[in-house]
Amino acid sequence: MDKDDPDTQLNGPQPVGIRNGFTTPAAVFAAQSTFPLTHVDYLHLTGRPPITETYAINWLFAVLGFALSLSPKFLELLRGQAGPTTNEWLSLAGGAAVALIIYLVGWLLPNSRRDLLKRLKKHFATTQVSYHLGGGKE
Repeated sequence: MDKDDPDTQLNGPQPVGIRNGFTTPAAVFAAQSTFPLTHVDYLHLTGRPPITETYAINWLFAVLGFALSLSPKFLELLRGQAGPTTNEWLSLAGGAAVALIIYLVGWLLPNSRRDLLKRLKKHFATTQVSYHLGGGKE
């Protein structure tokens, strides 16, 4: 190794090819075509969830808050005493049902985020990966 050689100084020792069929180590790499992600697509992926999902979660938290307020009655029920009334049970079930219905309506409506994720999944499922050999020098 020559200290005055500019290649050695900048890049460190380099592999040297040997004639008569020997070459330096080659690199093998895989490539796949890229997905054309636009800025709008990026915003759909990183933006807020759909409004129906937000409403469903808020409604569910309200139902959970109501259930928490009934916790003394649930404890009485575990002790064999009178627990929540029929109306309270119906309120809990009805609230949970409303949250589920709101969520399902949002799931059935068109959703740009879900559509974009389907396109991404289809792209990477159908695009073939190609393998390349390069970097070898003689």
